[in-house]
Amino acid sequence: MYSKRIKSHHGAMAETDNLVKRHIYLHDYLNDQNPEGKKSVIYIHVPFCLKTCTFCSMNRFQMDPPGDYHRLILKEIQMYSKFSYIEKSTFDAVYFGGGTPTTLRSDALREIIVAVKDNFNLTPDAEITIETSVTELSDDKIELFKQTGVNRFSIGVQTFSDMGRKIFNRRGLGEWVKERLKFLKRMNFASVNIDIIYSYPGQSLEELRKDLRTIYELDLDGFSMYSLMNMPASKIKEEVSEETDLENFMCILKMSRDNGYDFLELTKMVKRDKYKYIVNRNNGEDTLPLGAGAGGNFGNALIMNPVAIQAYEESVKNFNSRKVVEMHPIYKEFVILKGAIQHGKIPLKNALLQKNDKIKHFMQYLTSSGLAVFSGDSLILTDRGFYWGNNISRRISEIVLESITVNVR
Repeated sequence: MYSKRIKSHHGAMAETDNLVKRHIYLHDYLNDQNPEGKKSVIYIHVPFCLKTCTFCSMNRFQMDPPGDYHRLILKEIQMYSKFSYIEKSTFDAVYFGGGTPTTLRSDALREIIVAVKDNFNLTPDAEITIETSVTELSDDKIELFKQTGVNRFSIGVQTFSDMGRKIFNRRGLGEWVKERLKFLKRMNFASVNIDIIYSYPGQSLEELRKDLRTIYELDLDGFSMYSLMNMPASKIKEEVSEETDLENFMCILKMSRDNGYDFLELTKMVKRDKYKYIVNRNNGEDTLPLGAGAGGNFGNALIMNPVAIQAYEESVKNFNSRKVVEMHPIYKEFVILKGAIQHGKIPLKNALLQKNDKIKHFMQYLTSSGLAVFSGDSLILTDRGFYWGNNISRRISEIVLESITVNVR
C-alpha cells in the first residue's frame, strides 16, 4: 500500500513533456483543424478574492477585479468567435471559476453570460456553473443568475463548524451559511453544490458528521470533499495521520450512501448533480479558456493564458501572437484514460494499456490488494481504491509514459 496519499488530481498527472509535438500559433491551428467532439466546455477564470482563506493555494489575487477585467474577457470571446473551428463547436457546459467569480459586478457578469450565449453554440440543456462563496452570493446576484439562465452553483462552504470556519478564515457563522443555502434552494432554479474540507487540524469525527448531516438536511444536489492539503502557498501546514484521514473518508462514504449520495469522481459525491463540465473534460472534450490564468485545449493543442493581469491584457490585444502546444495524437487517449480513473474506472481496452507487462503486473497488484475488482472489460476501484485513486492514477500514468517515450520520439 502507499505511504502517502495524493489528494489532488493535479498530483495524479505525470509529466507529459515527451508527448509534445510542436509549438504553433493558435490562429494557424484553429484555421487548420476541425473540432472532433460534440460536448465542448468553456472555462472562465476570475482570479480575484476579497479575502484569502488559510487553506488556499489557488491562482488568485486578493483584490477587487479591475474595472475593465470583464471587457478583456468580452474581447477574448469576440476574437475566438471568428474562427470556423469555434463556429463548428458545440458547448455543453460553461464554468465560472476562480478565485471568486462573484467578486465581479452584476452588470459585468451579465455581459459575459450574454456574450457567451450570443457568440458560441450552446446545447439546449447546457450547464452554466457559477463558483462562489456564500458571502459573495448576494440577493441581487442570485436574481441576476436566475434571469440569465445559470443552472448550477458550486459554493465554497468548506465547513459549517464555527471553529473550522475561523481556522479557514471564512466569513459568516455556520448557521447563517446554512440559512443562505436554504434560501438558494427555495429559489429552485439551479443545482446547488458545495465544497467541504475534512481532516483539518482540530476537527473531530463528530464535527465531520455534523457537516454531513447539514448537507443531507439541505438536500444538496452534490458536494465535493477535499482532505486538507498541505500546499506550499497555503497557511495551514498541520496534517492529520493517514489512519484518521482514511477513517474520515470512510465516514463520508457510509453516511452519504445511507442518504442517497454516491461517487461521481474521486472527490465528488452526488445525489442529482451531473457536473457536465468535469465529466465532459474527463471524456477528452475541448475546453475553451477565457480570462487570466485560464487553461484549456482544442483537440490535442494545449493553451494557457498568462496569469498576470497586464500580461493577459497584452495577450488579448495581440491575440494573433498566442501560441498553443500541439501534443502527439496519442495524448488524447492518455487524457481519456486519466479521466476514466477519476471516475473510478480503469478501461482495460484503452490502447495505452495494451501489451504492457508493467501495467498487467500493476493491475494484479490492485486486485490482490483489494483496491480494484474486475468488471467486464474494466477494473473498478473499490472504496479503498477511491481513497488511493490519485496515487493509482499517477502510477498508471508513469508506466504508460515510460512505455511510449521511445515510440513518440
